[in-house]
Amino acid sequence: MKQNFDIHRDIWGPYMTMITNLWAESVFKSINRLQELDIHLNNTLGTLPGIDPRTENRPRLTEGGIFLRRLHTTPGDKKKVRYFDLCADEYELATHKFKSRFLDRAFEILETQVENSSYILDAACGSGHEMLKLRQLVPQGEVIGLDLSEGMIKRAYRNAKLQRQSHVGFYQADINDPPPELTGHFDLVFCNISLHYFETVENVFHKFHRLLRKKGKLLIIEPLGSATQKLSENVLKGAIPHFKRFYRWEEQKQLLETAGFTFQYWEEIQKDIGLTIAST
Repeated sequence: MKQNFDIHRDIWGPYMTMITNLWAESVFKSINRLQELDIHLNNTLGTLPGIDPRTENRPRLTEGGIFLRRLHTTPGDKKKVRYFDLCADEYELATHKFKSRFLDRAFEILETQVENSSYILDAACGSGHEMLKLRQLVPQGEVIGLDLSEGMIKRAYRNAKLQRQSHVGFYQADINDPPPELTGHFDLVFCNISLHYFETVENVFHKFHRLLRKKGKLLIIEPLGSATQKLSENVLKGAIPHFKRFYRWEEQKQLLETAGFTFQYWEEIQKDIGLTIAST
C-alpha cells in the first residue's frame, strides 16, 4: 500500500493537480454560462421553491457545539478510502483552485434553498472546506459532515475547531450505512464532486432520501460526463484507484426519480460541471 501510495503522491498526484488547475483556469477565462438550456426543464432559478420554514422544534445533534464520532471498527471496504487517509493534508491544497471556480455560483443557488435554521448534511465532506461555508448560510441551524475516510474527517474536525465553529458535527461513516439518528433529520443534503467515487449510486440516492425530511432538498455538483471527461476516465482510474465513473445529468435524473425524488432544477455552473436539485 505504501509503495503504491508513493507512486500516486509523487507522480499521479502532481499530474492530476496540474491538469485540473490548468483546466479550471482555462474554463474561468472562457466560461459563457448558459442561460437557456436545451434540456426539457420548465423551472428557472427565480421560480424554484426553497425549503419550507420549519414548523416543529427539532433538537439539534450539535447542542454541545461541535463533535467528532469515529468508527470503532474498521469496515471491510476501508481500503477504498485508504488513499484519502494518507493524502488528507494535501487534498484541500490540490483541489481548492479547481473547486473555487464553480462553488461561488453553487453557493448563490444554495442561498435560495435554505432557511437560517436549516439542518444540512455534507455527504462525503472531505476536509470540510465547503462545510464551513455551509455553516455561514444557516446561523440558527446546524451542519453535519459525513465521510468514510478517517484522515479526512479528522482534518475537517480540526479545521472547524481552528475556526471556532459551533453547531457542526462530524461522523466517520459510510453513506451506505449512515448513523440511525440521521434518518429524516435534514432539510438539505449537499454532495459535491463525489458521485463518481460511490460503488452504487442508486443505493446512495435511496439513503439520501431517507436522511431528508419531507420537502427536503438534495443538491448535487458533479462533472457532466462529457466526451472529454469520458476519455479521461481511464487516466482517473489510474490516478485514483477508487474512482468509478461519471454520471451524465440524464442518468442522475433517472436514478433520482427511481429513488423517490422529484427532479427540480439543473444548471451548468461551469463548463462540464453541473448542479442538480431534487426534492423529496
